[in-house]
Amino acid sequence: MNNKYDLLLLIVIYNNPVSSSETFKTIMNNIDNSTLVMIYDNSNISQLDVQLHENYIYVWNGQNNGLAEAYNESFRLAKKYSIDWVTLFDQDSKVPNDFLDTVKAEILKNKEYVALVPRIKVNEKIISPFNTKNALFGVKDEIKDTAINSGNTIKCSYINKNNYIFGKNYTLDFLDYDFFKDLQDNHEKFKIIDEVIEHNLSTSNYATMSDSRYSLFLKAETKFVYNNYISYIRRYRLKLMLRVLKIIMQRGSIIKIKQTFKQVINSRGDS
Repeated sequence: MNNKYDLLLLIVIYNNPVSSSETFKTIMNNIDNSTLVMIYDNSNISQLDVQLHENYIYVWNGQNNGLAEAYNESFRLAKKYSIDWVTLFDQDSKVPNDFLDTVKAEILKNKEYVALVPRIKVNEKIISPFNTKNALFGVKDEIKDTAINSGNTIKCSYINKNNYIFGKNYTLDFLDYDFFKDLQDNHEKFKIIDEVIEHNLSTSNYATMSDSRYSLFLKAETKFVYNNYISYIRRYRLKLMLRVLKIIMQRGSIIKIKQTFKQVINSRGDS
């Protein structure tokens, strides 16, 4: 298939009409004919309520297999169209008007990087990129080694060369941690680009998360720590105890407090 596109842009939506997606609304007027847009709908009922142009592809998956399957499908589509780069987005990112221009300019001039990441702002605070050990254990380190996936632009050749599959370890939470840990293990680099995206992060406030959502997040977090940072278990337990206090101060549910305390008790290891 002839390569008429130089970028594939993925927008994953869930129980939110396409027209109401902040990502869709802020980026649709900046899409040109060299960008292929894939809208992946994880909702129980199709949320397509707009007429899409020919360079848009809509996929509805009523099974809601999480973000992983959407990510993997975007890279399969990129391979089909011989596209070299994929940008990942959730549904609730406010994308600057010049974002795609910046990304495409960086793609042309940077050959050594396998990912291009913007700065992510949540509630007026830059939260990504960040340092993994600082985020998980409170270990002070200025090195930015991880970023959240929304807004992340990934070189497809890296995925193909390393047979990297999203969801092999995580399906929703910590997909981004896992991906950037894979980059570190393979001694690959990412570049922080000069763009700031405002984002609504569902895991930024434990009190407002549903108990079931928090349970999934906690299990993924614990799994990531055990799989990659077993020597930091004691620090992780301390972080969880501090989180309990935070949940109490936020008047969070008793169920979240019990879930977190249970994880503190079950966590064992050396610092």
